[in-house]
Amino acid sequence: MANRPQRGRVQPPEDPPSTSTNQSTAENQPTSKTAEVFEHVTVNTKCPKCESHCMTKIQYESGNLTWNLCFIVALSGLVLGCCLLPFCLDTAKDVLHICPNCSYTIARYNKM
Repeated sequence: MANRPQRGRVQPPEDPPSTSTNQSTAENQPTSKTAEVFEHVTVNTKCPKCESHCMTKIQYESGNLTWNLCFIVALSGLVLGCCLLPFCLDTAKDVLHICPNCSYTIARYNKM
């Protein structure tokens, strides 16, 4: 039971046992791979289309969270256009990361 992974947790893969006794120190060093996180801030990344290193341009677009908030406000009885308020707030919209050189959409951050 002690070797069984817990539910809901990701277990890192175990390193296979080495058969060689003469390993250089460079092979034993951990490699650091940085994953780019595309959220609500600009990111310095490489465009997959034009292959230039650039700081992404951010554009906001209505997504699932925007529409759900609109329906919730409308169902709660608030009328007179209050249900359109989520469409005016950037915090309720999805974020598009766009390359400033070729205008290619690199990533989309969905709020919901």
